[in-house]
Amino acid sequence: MKRIPRIASLYKKLKPNRLLIFVSVIIFVLGLAPGFSIAQVQKERSTYSVIITVINVFLAASGMLTLFRQWIKETRAEEKKPKLEFGELSKQPEYYYYGKDLTEYVYFINVRIIGEGTAERCRAYIDVEGTYFTNQITVWNRNDKLEIDIDRYETLRLFRVSGSNIVFKLNSTVTNKSTNNTNETARRYKEICDKQMKINIKSSNTKLPEKPFEMKVEDIIQKA
Repeated sequence: MKRIPRIASLYKKLKPNRLLIFVSVIIFVLGLAPGFSIAQVQKERSTYSVIITVINVFLAASGMLTLFRQWIKETRAEEKKPKLEFGELSKQPEYYYYGKDLTEYVYFINVRIIGEGTAERCRAYIDVEGTYFTNQITVWNRNDKLEIDIDRYETLRLFRVSGSNIVFKLNSTVTNKSTNNTNETARRYKEICDKQMKINIKSSNTKLPEKPFEMKVEDIIQKA
């Protein structure tokens, strides 16, 4: 009985190929009937055997054609499913007043959608090597939201350079996608300039980037 959960677990892992596996099994089973019938025709050479053989071959061919059409339909639907993709880096000035006017730059990465449709409930998670920033949710440039829908492209906030500090606007959870409780957290530039930053995107209904965005903090600043 212990084998049943193992088989079920393996079946779930093979989810993208379930239909193909199912089709292969059905084709094998259906192929036995025509093969057996043809053998009977060759043996008996009767009109009844010929009719049964024709019917079996027709049913087998119809079944295989139906399964093949379903496989094509699902494959095309998967291909049309929108996909998120990382784009170019950019930076924008933000103005502050700390006893005097200051201009600080915020660094972003564009996230665009490939294909038709809308990517729903998109979140971005930041990991910074050598820090406690692990799986922290960062904000989108659209009203500093933690979770948004993307129908074309959006810019994702990475960090702000403030003097000798790198300032992140992060949160560990999303309680409401319209309002956010984010915290600005600063780290010394010298401490993390050579650290690798990794961004993962998640969405409720679209294909995700094939791999996360990864780059050192200092390289992001230079290339934006």
